[in-house]
Amino acid sequence: MAVNLISANLSKKSCDFPQGCTSPRETSNCFRKTSAFGSPSLSGKHRNSQWEGFEVILQGLRSSHSLKKLERKQPLLRSSYTGYGSLVQDFGTAIARQSELETEQGNPGRGGSGSLGENSCTVSSPRIRVFHSGTILRNPKSFSGFWKNRKQFRVAPICGVDSGVASEVILEVPSTNLPSHTPGSVILQSASYIESLALPVTEQRNKSSKAIQTSNPVKKPVPDSEDLTEVNSSRPGQLVECFQVEGGRILSGDVQISGAKNSALAVLAGAICSEGQVHLEMIPDLHDIRRMFQVLMSVGVNVKRTSTGFMIDARHLTSVEPCPETVRKLRASFFVIGSLLGRKGEAIVPLPGGCNIGARPIDLHVRGLEALGAEVEIRQGKVFARAHNGKNLTGGSFCLDYPSVGATETLMMAAALADGYTTLSNVAQEPEVVDLANFLISCGACIQGAGTSTLSIKGSRKLHGTEYRVIPDRIEAGTFLIAAAITRSSISVNSVIPKHLTSVMEKLLTIGCRIQQTRSDSLHIDCTEMLRSCNVKTLPYPGFPTDLQPQLMSLLTTCSGQSLLEETVFEGRMRHAEELQKLGADLKVSGNIAIINGQGVGSSLYGAPVLATDLRAGAALVLAGMSADGTTHIQGVGHIDRGYEKLDKKFRLLGASIQRIRCLPAELTL
Repeated sequence: MAVNLISANLSKKSCDFPQGCTSPRETSNCFRKTSAFGSPSLSGKHRNSQWEGFEVILQGLRSSHSLKKLERKQPLLRSSYTGYGSLVQDFGTAIARQSELETEQGNPGRGGSGSLGENSCTVSSPRIRVFHSGTILRNPKSFSGFWKNRKQFRVAPICGVDSGVASEVILEVPSTNLPSHTPGSVILQSASYIESLALPVTEQRNKSSKAIQTSNPVKKPVPDSEDLTEVNSSRPGQLVECFQVEGGRILSGDVQISGAKNSALAVLAGAICSEGQVHLEMIPDLHDIRRMFQVLMSVGVNVKRTSTGFMIDARHLTSVEPCPETVRKLRASFFVIGSLLGRKGEAIVPLPGGCNIGARPIDLHVRGLEALGAEVEIRQGKVFARAHNGKNLTGGSFCLDYPSVGATETLMMAAALADGYTTLSNVAQEPEVVDLANFLISCGACIQGAGTSTLSIKGSRKLHGTEYRVIPDRIEAGTFLIAAAITRSSISVNSVIPKHLTSVMEKLLTIGCRIQQTRSDSLHIDCTEMLRSCNVKTLPYPGFPTDLQPQLMSLLTTCSGQSLLEETVFEGRMRHAEELQKLGADLKVSGNIAIINGQGVGSSLYGAPVLATDLRAGAALVLAGMSADGTTHIQGVGHIDRGYEKLDKKFRLLGASIQRIRCLPAELTL
């Protein structure tokens, strides 16, 4: 087979193994698995080792046939770690492609992948994302340089690293020097423990493994670098991860709701305000949560998994600028600007990212921080904020033009550590905002009015540690309630706060469902009768949540009669309508209004390949697939995994037929 490699050896010192290790086999004994997500860390005499060498190899696997050849030569253990931030737990070689990591088995003392070949490199982008997994470097002498102009290589660690917690690095290769071949996968071989964000660049000129350090410091990655783990980055003909849903199954049984994603993200950002240890429970295991952990670690926060949750220690912050690559992919990570500014009097945060569901400006955040005495400037894609005296914010008054959840949470965290009193008017009243307020109060903050339109906050100089349990996810609970309706089933939804679901239950009752509260934290829904149409408008809480609008649209396509669905919270949140039309839905979208002509269950939807354009759209397509006749393939599973913890497994426990498979991209199978 043709295997194409680039090798770049980088180390802080010109040594091959951690201090005290003389061989790769001995190096393998320097690691133990104690991290938050199972990544290895140094132990014993090697915990403070300065060894930072690792090799990055780009490998072009042109087809599954080539992969099978490689498996015969170097046995591979296929793992189901998916999406951004997935970490390798086994020693060996990590192959990161699309949304999957494949871990090579074998004896660390053997030569490893050194015999794979020495052909020219194949990469399609000048920026390749590589996960630092802490895996064993099999033989640093096995690979010589295959690139003539080695000084062009740069490696930039973009997230802070704490003992036992993995990070990522960026390999930059000038696009002008790249040959035009098939895009390659990324292999990382590593036995490194990165202790500094200022790694010098070194190069390996020959097979003697002598490293020559260059004088150029590591440069931070430029904006908009390619992310190999983005969910829809497939190449023509490449298999991607999909949900295969067989329709027509009736659901039954109980489902347990996870902790609220949006609440957990806000509370994690708020943990920076505390100068003590914070123990959090009910933190869901989601891609977005892992990204937020990376943001916290990049400013010096220690994150550790415990038997019941996570320990967050922000006592020793080392930076006021979180890793830009992650912030740009997770909008909620922008909220750390409030906690960093309140805690350190300064913050530098890139403009945020997240789901592409319309314009979500940050002007309310900026004007609110300025009302608290901050000097804010936006340049080069970043927000630079600083307290006017360089130390503390000062209390003030600010009225939000719109009750934005993100702006409310950002300003609440900043005001909790400001000098004096702050009054925030027309704030968001969502349960997640109340949960953040309760968390800050448990840390010693003085906040009144959470859950109303006005917040009164008395600033504190210092907040202490706490133990806190995040509220259940009302959006996940609503998704399962709607799932019962679209499949005309009867299920129980447990671990919920019923009052958070009032607007959802009202609409489900309107269309003909029966809902009963069986316990203080449990709802039983029966939707076995014929369902009728209704009109719905999304509104800020306590109105109908925008995050359940796509799921409700799927349901209304199966209800008898014409429904009108109006989106008033986000622009451009109707892209899932086109995908529902591929399944046979009779609907028309004009601006932010959808007119849905429901035909009743069993006659309106049929299976087809579709694409999840964002998180909630993906959930809507899963529900539609469960109601459709035949098989539905849903591409873009990574979007769904961002916000639902083990959604497919939970549905299978209820009797649904849903599996993760590898399939051709939707556009190629239509």
